[in-house]
Amino acid sequence: MRGFIKWAGLAILCIGLFACTSNKNAENVHYAKDDRQTLDIYTPQTNEDEKHPVLIYLHGGGWTSGDKSRAASKPALFTENGYVFVSVNYRLHPDVQYEEMADDAAKAVKWVMDHADEYQIDPSKINVMGHSAGGHLAALIAANPAYLNR
Repeated sequence: MRGFIKWAGLAILCIGLFACTSNKNAENVHYAKDDRQTLDIYTPQTNEDEKHPVLIYLHGGGWTSGDKSRAASKPALFTENGYVFVSVNYRLHPDVQYEEMADDAAKAVKWVMDHADEYQIDPSKINVMGHSAGGHLAALIAANPAYLNR
C-alpha cells in the first residue's frame, strides 16, 4: 500500500509539473494574403512567462520550389534547446522575382516581431537563417534594412 501511495504521489507531482508548462505550436499561419505566405511555429515546452530567442528559417529550392515543411529535424533540435522555431513559406519564381521573395521574408520577420508575446518570443533575440535560396533571402534582408522598413 505504501508503494502505491508513493507512486501515486509521484504521478500527481509529474502531472502538476506538466500543467505549469505550455507548448504553443501553430501551422499554416498567414503573415500576408497570398496562399504561399504562411509559416509554422514550434515552441519549446516551457513556463508560460518565459521568453525565448527565435530562429526564423527560410527553405531552399532554387527560388522555384521548396516548402516550409521540409525543415526536417530542425524544429525539434531548436525547441529542445530553448528556441522558438519558425519555418516560412514565401512566393516562388516564376510568379514573383527575388525582390518580392525578399519582401515576403521581411514580412514574415515583421509578423514574428509583432506576435512575439503570443509565442513567448524575446523580441531582442531574433535570428534568421535559410538553406540555399532561403540563405540568400536571409542574407539579403539582413544586409539591406530597406526590406524591413517597407
